[in-house]
Amino acid sequence: MSALSEAVPRRNNATGVVEKAGSPSVRNKLLDLPESVFRADAPIAAASRDFQNFQTPSIPPKLHLAKFTIPRVPEQAFPGGRIGRAESHSLPEDTAGRCVADVNKRVHFESHPGLSGEATKPKVNHTVPTPSPNFSRPNGRQSPDMMIGERTDWASSQVVTPRLAEPEHDLVKAGKQKRRMQKNAVQVSQLSINTFLIFAVWRWAAYFYVFIPFVALALVLNCIMVFSILLFTVKHKFLLPEERELPARPETIVYLLPCYNETREELTKSLDSLAQQREIEGHKQSLIIICDGKVRGQGMQKTTADTLSQDILVISTFRRRITAAYLAWDQSEMDITIQKGTYKDLPYIAILKDFNQGKRDALILARTFLYNFNIRAQNPQTRLSQSLFSELSSFLINDCGIKKASCLVGMDADTYFDDVCVAELLKESRYRYTVGVSGYVSVDFQGYNWNLLRLYQSTEYTVSQGLRRMHQSIATKKVSCLPGCCQLLKVCETTCGDQVLINLFGYFPKPTDGLLKQIRATASEDRNHVCLMLSARSNAQTRQALRAHAYTVVPDSVPIFLSQRKRWTLGATSNDLMLVTSRGIQWFERVLAFCNVWTWFLNIFILACLACLIYACFCE
Repeated sequence: MSALSEAVPRRNNATGVVEKAGSPSVRNKLLDLPESVFRADAPIAAASRDFQNFQTPSIPPKLHLAKFTIPRVPEQAFPGGRIGRAESHSLPEDTAGRCVADVNKRVHFESHPGLSGEATKPKVNHTVPTPSPNFSRPNGRQSPDMMIGERTDWASSQVVTPRLAEPEHDLVKAGKQKRRMQKNAVQVSQLSINTFLIFAVWRWAAYFYVFIPFVALALVLNCIMVFSILLFTVKHKFLLPEERELPARPETIVYLLPCYNETREELTKSLDSLAQQREIEGHKQSLIIICDGKVRGQGMQKTTADTLSQDILVISTFRRRITAAYLAWDQSEMDITIQKGTYKDLPYIAILKDFNQGKRDALILARTFLYNFNIRAQNPQTRLSQSLFSELSSFLINDCGIKKASCLVGMDADTYFDDVCVAELLKESRYRYTVGVSGYVSVDFQGYNWNLLRLYQSTEYTVSQGLRRMHQSIATKKVSCLPGCCQLLKVCETTCGDQVLINLFGYFPKPTDGLLKQIRATASEDRNHVCLMLSARSNAQTRQALRAHAYTVVPDSVPIFLSQRKRWTLGATSNDLMLVTSRGIQWFERVLAFCNVWTWFLNIFILACLACLIYACFCE
């Protein structure tokens, strides 16, 4: 037997101790590890300490070396241990075998298949503590120096195998299956109940009065809101007029313009309307543009980001690339490019994001910055990196002369404002306890052909804003939707604080979340933010400024229009369902929300009843 094969370690089955075979001369030249490293009954702390103190002897130059890594043991787990990062020691690869860590992180020696003699596999009968990142040490903190894998119980050397998490693709698959089942259950129940009610009306027509509440609930509430609007209008105009609280100094205004794949004409029209605002000359103004990714719309030669930076925002004084600029909505680090300058005497800063994260991410970024900018003297913790926070703060202070942001005015890149829109929003925001104001949104018919899609959406805008939203503004002071295309928010803890903005509005859905959470997180983000705010802050008030006119475009394509209607309907219904069940909601708003959900669920039955009514009136 050769000297190399004699040096292979062997286990004594009687004692459980790994013996180092071979002649002393060869053994000393190759490997001379302490006995405690190989003993099955030796304390792990002693084994680790002996291994760390071990000095590798000189190795013949012809032998190749392999890396062998063992993490140190935390001192909180075992007395005498030390906390430190893994160290590497060199072992002869062709002689004593190569070091292997199996899937359970048990360290053992595996004989090289090329060696002659019996292939033995002596193993160390203990497990190095390697908890997963969410496994806490006894003091409640997490050790950054530990590897993921099997761990040893802190109180003893008993091996405890944690439950392994499902692979990510399995979680995504399970979540999709869960949501598909929920969707099918809702559709089947909706179709079944509507079908039964239609059959019941036909079968028991003599008892028609039983079905009146199913059809007339929305009509009754609409009549109540009409009379309520009249009463509260008389009250506020003649009996108990509300007084506006004028600020000691003019409010500072920050415009927010999120964009995605809008064309040059749409962007230019929106920016021009902001630069041409009247009756706010004494207010310091600034513009934040957030381009969500590098996307090119239909028929565009350039991306929206390139169109902005190269063709529209031509007066630029500063441009900088920032990596890991902020923590995005999905907890990933976002790289951006910022550009500063002026657009028709309006100072701007454009944030061009590398990847698309949705409008919600842009809203969180702008609102959380402004809130933390106002309390920057307290050194708050924020999702923004120091570089980005400094650049944005420098822009407001040095370029705009703004030391504290009072109001955030939001608009969409396919919308433009009337010349006094912002001034009317400001007037309506000066009532006590008012933290948000909605403008009046109309369909833009200028330069577009009249068609059924525009007429339908214009009618819906008129009904929704002229009835329910007006009642919310005058009677309950709880406007549940401040549309992102025309809104004003006061920068305060109620609207932009961490509890509402980060913990509630900034919740990123998990792969296993249900259908409602997914819809609320991806559809109607503006309504979702207001509903969460009204629930968490019951004393907050929101209003509507009827004279603050904004004009938006309507999709020309029927599939895009239907997709928009689907998104709006699901978002409104899911958030109304939240208003029904959440705390802190005004009682009449809770009733209205229930009526909306009720009407959506029974829409087939209601349409059938209306069809029967029309048939009875004109055909019989």
